[in-house]
Amino acid sequence: SLRQLKGMEDYDLTVQPGRTHLYYDDSSVAKFGAPQYWFGFGLSFTQFRFSDLAVTKTAVSGCYAALANVTVTNVGTVPGREVAQLYLNRPSLTGVPMAPWPLKGYQRTAVLAPGASVTLTFSVSAHQLSTVMHDGSRTVSPGLYTVKVGGGNPRDPRLPASPVAATLRVASRCAPGPQ
Repeated sequence: SLRQLKGMEDYDLTVQPGRTHLYYDDSSVAKFGAPQYWFGFGLSFTQFRFSDLAVTKTAVSGCYAALANVTVTNVGTVPGREVAQLYLNRPSLTGVPMAPWPLKGYQRTAVLAPGASVTLTFSVSAHQLSTVMHDGSRTVSPGLYTVKVGGGNPRDPRLPASPVAATLRVASRCAPGPQ
């Protein structure tokens, strides 16, 4: 409803309630209610299951990147396609506003017959792992990164299949090169 929106003259995206889906966090949901349709929401004539998510860290130009493999299975009764969406939760940095679960990649499967599976591979660049600092520079911070892959926003409780999650630990800070 309009009650959930800030005035058009308020351009701060990060103050609650967030102006975009990126900054509409749990406190916004508690105060204003969940969105009618979370970002990435879609409907299908069949159902899919996500499984076997494996995330591996790679070194790239003195920084880090990642590869994520996930299996998507049509567990429904009719052929269909699914759009697998990869969301990333990064370690929080004091004083730096961060979206809790930004979308970092998506892929559409081919048409899968009932019972058929496919393994999708996502590349997550150092730029995608990084956070924009107050001075405009980017940094990949040390800490635990959580990757979730599913058929929609990981905070949407209506998803027919729960997203699968995996973690990635980064030991030291680095600055990604140009994108």
